[in-house]
Amino acid sequence: MSCLVGTESPTCVATEATPAPQCADASPKRRKRLSVATTPPRKLCQGDAAPQQVAAKIAYTAAPGAGERAGIVVSSAPKGGAKAFPLDPKTFRAQHGSVPLPPHVSETDAWRNVLAPVDTLVTDARGLGFSLDGSGFQLVDDPAGAPEAAGGGDAYYRLVEAAALRATGASRATAYCHARRSPRPGGAKSASAAGYAGYVHSDQSDTSWSADLEHLDHLPPGVPEDAARAAAAGRRYAVLSAWRYVGPAETCLSSHLAVLDHASVTDPADVLPFSIVADGTFGGNYRLRADAAAAKRHRFYYYPAMTRDELLLFVVCDSAHPARATTFKHTPSVSVLHTAFADPTAPEGEPLRESIDVRVLLSWD
Repeated sequence: MSCLVGTESPTCVATEATPAPQCADASPKRRKRLSVATTPPRKLCQGDAAPQQVAAKIAYTAAPGAGERAGIVVSSAPKGGAKAFPLDPKTFRAQHGSVPLPPHVSETDAWRNVLAPVDTLVTDARGLGFSLDGSGFQLVDDPAGAPEAAGGGDAYYRLVEAAALRATGASRATAYCHARRSPRPGGAKSASAAGYAGYVHSDQSDTSWSADLEHLDHLPPGVPEDAARAAAAGRRYAVLSAWRYVGPAETCLSSHLAVLDHASVTDPADVLPFSIVADGTFGGNYRLRADAAAAKRHRFYYYPAMTRDELLLFVVCDSAHPARATTFKHTPSVSVLHTAFADPTAPEGEPLRESIDVRVLLSWD
């Protein structure tokens, strides 16, 4: 069905379900922990044991109509009757910086944000060999960070930086913001609190602050100028998101984070540029365009039963990613699309999950 976000009585229409893929990437040891590698996963086809899958609703985004723009307004006081998206502008600036609003963009434009949920099979990624350099995402063991994760303070930032350096071999890491995800963001007292992002999206685009580090006045407040200068001067820089389950149960069962295998994006038209306007500043990300035929090609993966000791790392941007010309050749930039989704197989009464994601700027000398 398709539903207009933010309306009290949305109009919904049916969409086609995505069938099971004919082949999936896999390796024999399902619970094997992943290491940094660029070797692509081997193909698992007829005759091999199929990996575990779960049926889920994955929300795509409908393309805007004539005279409309794909995007949202995040503002403390929307102008011209624009409807503000429920995100604290301070959180927006912490993530997207202070890029000035382009002259051709206004809060009063006809912004459109319509989601189209599609029935999709999400595949268990454990042991399938996905890596940061090969696919843009990777699960790592990081028990050291678990005790500090709930607070999300400086001590946790340092531990996440260390984990990111181990996983990537980068020269420097600077954690600069975080979001604490829970099903009840309205009850949270911190500006970093956020609900689940239940639609396929990336966290940045080629219009984001990270696309041009020379403009130091565009940086998010948590990014030191010296870190940005070092990144701009190095041979490569990237932003990673570090996603961790923090409870309340021992393992994550009620809802998960699904990541897109970008090798399954075979047409640039699958990706929809999406704008974010916030109090005179501008940001953006990418969505998956709602298209039944395209949805049948896309492959999503998740890591079931994540514990507090595990960290899911995925690329937000990368200036020189090793798989830019292969895995990401049909996307505008290297930025992993992902979404939260509810697990219909979760035990009855399973508590709703809480998680924390930290963004980290990396640079290589």
